[in-house]
Amino acid sequence: MPLVPIITATLGTNPALAASIISGLNSRVYETVGGVVRKADTKEVVTWLRSMTDEPSIGPSAIQLLGPLVQLNAAVSILNLSITAVGFAVVMKRLAAVERRLTSISKMLEGIGRKIDLSFCANLRAALELARTAFAMTGENNRQAAATQAINRFLETEHLYLGLIDIELSEGGWTVSPLLHTQILATVSASRCYLELGEMETARRHLLEGAAAIEPRVRRFHETVVGVNPAIYLHPKLADAVTLERMTKLLHWELPGLAETQVFEKLRKSIWETASLNPDPWLKKLPTALWNHDVDGETKFGPVKRRRSSDEMFERLLPRLPDAFDQVEQAHEALGCVRGFEAELQFLLENKISFDDWQQVKMPSTSADDWLVCLIPENSDLRRLADSGPLLNAS
Repeated sequence: MPLVPIITATLGTNPALAASIISGLNSRVYETVGGVVRKADTKEVVTWLRSMTDEPSIGPSAIQLLGPLVQLNAAVSILNLSITAVGFAVVMKRLAAVERRLTSISKMLEGIGRKIDLSFCANLRAALELARTAFAMTGENNRQAAATQAINRFLETEHLYLGLIDIELSEGGWTVSPLLHTQILATVSASRCYLELGEMETARRHLLEGAAAIEPRVRRFHETVVGVNPAIYLHPKLADAVTLERMTKLLHWELPGLAETQVFEKLRKSIWETASLNPDPWLKKLPTALWNHDVDGETKFGPVKRRRSSDEMFERLLPRLPDAFDQVEQAHEALGCVRGFEAELQFLLENKISFDDWQQVKMPSTSADDWLVCLIPENSDLRRLADSGPLLNAS
């Protein structure tokens, strides 16, 4: 029975371990990439976070204890926090949520005479069904042939999504966020197929290439939605939704290591100008999905219809900003998931751990308050704080 150089601990039952991880993240000694917690300077893996269930029941004491880590898990809910937990059924469930969002957007767009084609979701769903069927087969030749077909379908889907994302970015960004998520689901699914076939290096390389293709699109999405005027997201009316802490974490994707005071100083001039100058110049740079006369209609002054004033548009814009901020934040976090999966496979390759052994690492039993599990490498700084016990046998 092979030994895997990993120990596990549930954060809900180990307050010292949870506190140490949170402290490291707050002090920026640690950073997160998807579900990977690593040292910010050396990029050495400190631990992986793994959710024990697809939709964990989070108890109040866990929320109080884990705080930022619970928020992290919610932020990356497009995927689970470890590639071992991302089966095709999980991806199918995530795809269903994306489809619901796209359908909702589609109905809204029909009101202004624009239609979006939702058939591409059916292509991904068919690929997932093919992959799930392939790995349920017992005949090796049949399994290989069906898996190869599934991979080809995933690759075709990835190329299609990249083109759709570029079109949406050019036309106003109505569906950029759900399309980015479906693109990531396709990339991860193809890599999971490679893993099931025992091709770990190919799976890792595909994640690396997928992240490289997705990153500039996420950056462009960020720039068109938040980068136009980050200061407006710190408007007093949005204080409960978008805090300076959240803005700082978002800007870390572009400028790692920024402190909250530095973010404030960076935005000080923009905050003043946003409050005192005509908003027209930056309002008109926002994507159509946020600032759109066709959607918001026109208002009547006397006998003449005219477009809404900048002040009116500004008031209509503010309630939309928290959701827009969420979408950009989730796009970054989902991309981080892909990078985290790639880092996970890199660790396995460097330590000559098979994917089968990694999948079979024994997980501790959990309750509603300790659903978030740490997988801690043997040489990690956190090992002394983890639950006592020898290296875990893969069963």
